Amino acid sequence: MTKSVSRETKFLKKKPSIQLFLDASTSNTGVVIYEEKSKRILLDDINLSKIKKPLQMKPEDFEKLKFGCIKNYLDTLKNQYFITGVYMEGIFIYPKRLKSSQTLLKLHGFLMSYFIDTPQYFLSPSVIKKNITGDGHAKKETVRETLGLKYGYIFPNEDISDAFALFASYHEDIDKNKITVKEEDNERL
Repeated sequence: MTKSVSRETKFLKKKPSIQLFLDASTSNTGVVIYEEKSKRILLDDINLSKIKKPLQMKPEDFEKLKFGCIKNYLDTLKNQYFITGVYMEGIFIYPKRLKSSQTLLKLHGFLMSYFIDTPQYFLSPSVIKKNITGDGHAKKETVRETLGLKYGYIFPNEDISDAFALFASYHEDIDKNKITVKEEDNERL
């Protein structure tokens, strides 16, 4: 008796498998796409800082607009790749920045529900910093500089370097010749 495979399963097997590393933010989300077969590391970001809030728009509607842009980006990725795992920095709250912390919590909730059928992994910022610099309380600049020195690469922004730090926390044998920056700008959003 032969085992039948659905058309959807056949289609998924044709897509390249990736691991997705996100430094989630509603201003600029850092993205690292790790192609499992080729071991290629693609650096990108979802730059929402260019989007200006119309004067008449309510803040919560502007937030929804930004989440929609992130969803469009992720939809494009899902069409191109089979995502085997999503990796994100753990959720944290700054008492002095309660409003932005609430927005970040909503974004994480959105991302967790968007990837409900995909394994998700989380590391706290202090664990990521310790993995990269040896100091769990290192400043973002120190993490970025350490990564730059180790891999001989200047990261375009701190969001991409944060996503790469998360990636490097899971992958020790990184071939710096496989690191590429996505050429096109995020105008497609």
